[in-house]
This record gives sequence, C-alpha cells and structure tokens, in this order.
Amino acid sequence: MRCDPVSRFPGFPVSRFPGFPVSLVSREVVGMRNPGLALLNILLLDMAGLLTAWRFSRHSMTSFLLLIPYALWIAFATYLNVGFFVLNGA
Repeated sequence: MRCDPVSRFPGFPVSRFPGFPVSLVSREVVGMRNPGLALLNILLLDMAGLLTAWRFSRHSMTSFLLLIPYALWIAFATYLNVGFFVLNGA
C-alpha cells in the first residue's frame, strides 16, 4: 500500500513549490536584488524560531534544548544578512 504524504503532512503541498522555503532568502537577494526584503524575511524567521522554541519549552525541555543549535544557526545567518545589507549600502 502506497503512503500518501499529502494527507499525512499538511504542510507538504507548500514544500513542493520549487525553492520554497529553502532558498527564499537567496531568491530575494539574488533574483529580486532586494537585500532589504531578505533582511525582513530572515528577521521574521528569527521571530518564528524563537516563538517555536519558547512554545516547545513549555512542553518539553529536551525539545527546547534541541532547538538551540537551530536558533544559533539562524542568528548567524541573520548576522551575515545584516552585514550584506550594510556593506551594499542598502
């Protein structure tokens, strides 16, 4: 019997669009040449990651601790994005 991923994972249809959400920031910087929009996007990603970690901490400290490397990675990506934004004089 074949597994239907669309019925098992509600977010799956969104992830089938090419490059979404993995390269959304890159597309805004390179394709649209709009580092300001990319900075806004990654700041929203920061807020979503912190909100997720906070909500997980209310249920399981282990899951909260497992989100710390992800939060650090997003913070580093934000740092790089801010640098790109400032150095390009945007």
